Amino acid sequence: MRKYNVLIADDEFLARKLLQEYVQKVESLNLIDCCADAIKAMETLRNEKIDILLLDIQMPDLTGLDLLKTLDNQPATILTTAYSEYAVDAFSLGVVDYLLKPFDFPRFLQAINKAIENVPVEDDTKNPSADYILVKADYKLYKINYDDLLFIEGQHEYVTFH
Repeated sequence: MRKYNVLIADDEFLARKLLQEYVQKVESLNLIDCCADAIKAMETLRNEKIDILLLDIQMPDLTGLDLLKTLDNQPATILTTAYSEYAVDAFSLGVVDYLLKPFDFPRFLQAINKAIENVPVEDDTKNPSADYILVKADYKLYKINYDDLLFIEGQHEYVTFH
C-alpha cells in the first residue's frame, strides 16, 4: 500500500493535535512534519516530498494563502480554517478541499480521499529501463507491456493502442 506524506501547518496547538490524531488513524498517511507557521512549512516543503498539505489560513507572518502563491509544485492541499470567506480565493489557488473548523473525522477522511485522488501517480514511465507504459483512461490506470504493443494510433483527441 502506498504511503502519502503529509505536512500539517496550523498555528493553533489544539488544531495541530487533532489533525495529528486524524492523520495517525489513516494507515496510508505518513506524517512528515507539524508546523506552527507557514515559514517553517515552506522549509519542510523545500526539503521533503510532501503529497498532502493540511494548511490553516490565518497564521502569523505569512498566511496559508500567501504560502500557496509562492509554491511552484503545490501538493494536494486541504485548507483547515475557521474562516469561510476565503473559499473562493482558495479554490482559485488549486486547493482540493476546504475544511471549516470544527470538523469531524468523517469529513476529514472525505477530504483526504479527495486529496489522494489528486496526488500524481508515481509511475515508471519516466524510467527508460521500464518495460511497460502506464495509460490513464476511464478514471483507471492501465499497464501496457511494450512487448504486447504493436502500434499506437492517433485519432485527433483520442489515442488507440493496438
